[in-house]
Amino acid sequence: MLFVASLFAADEAAFVNRLENDVASGKITRGQSIAYQLMAVRDPNALPQKYRTSAPGFTRSGTALLI
Repeated sequence: MLFVASLFAADEAAFVNRLENDVASGKITRGQSIAYQLMAVRDPNALPQKYRTSAPGFTRSGTALLI
């Protein structure tokens, strides 16, 4: 169970890193990054394909997105 949870946390961290890299390179704005983070918690299917993950869903708390 903990292994599965750590896989989801790693997937969330990769998602946040992808967003931060795209903000830094000017591909998306900081506002878009925030919107995508909210979408990841509330409605992951609404995310652009590039930001979707293979995990079944982010934690409802979104803690990994705040770290």
